[in-house]
Amino acid sequence: MLRIITSINVLVGILALAAAVLAPPLLDLLMAGAARAGAEKQVLLIADAERRMFGNRERFVIFSSLPQSTADAANQLGVTIAQGDFVFDAYSDPRNALVIRAFTAPAALNRGTLPPMLFRYTIREAGGTGSGEWVRLSDKAHGLLGLPDTLAALF
Repeated sequence: MLRIITSINVLVGILALAAAVLAPPLLDLLMAGAARAGAEKQVLLIADAERRMFGNRERFVIFSSLPQSTADAANQLGVTIAQGDFVFDAYSDPRNALVIRAFTAPAALNRGTLPPMLFRYTIREAGGTGSGEWVRLSDKAHGLLGLPDTLAALF
């Protein structure tokens, strides 16, 4: 009887460790994946509105991530810019006609619901098509990958 109880305890312990190692990356993939898709969709809507604005008035609407600036830009562009888990801004730089960014809102970071993320969509020429990319903000990996080194340091 003692062998069965010991075996069950070992099995439960192994399953608990596996869940502890696998749960954070899986949850991050599921939660962050949906948030990333929403951010990309919003940036593409802003980019389309910016292209229409440039076609009509030959200028882009530049705005910061401050709520009032974003609201003013949304009114000028005729789109709704959601202020949820991401904040948005648009600026011109010397090499590109327009850069639109979506980055994790401070409130989402404080709640711990999303990691720091940045999506950058670049329109290279005035009125042209653009391309987007997720910018890596850290070289740290998810999970307990450094655990063997940490355990070795204890002994």
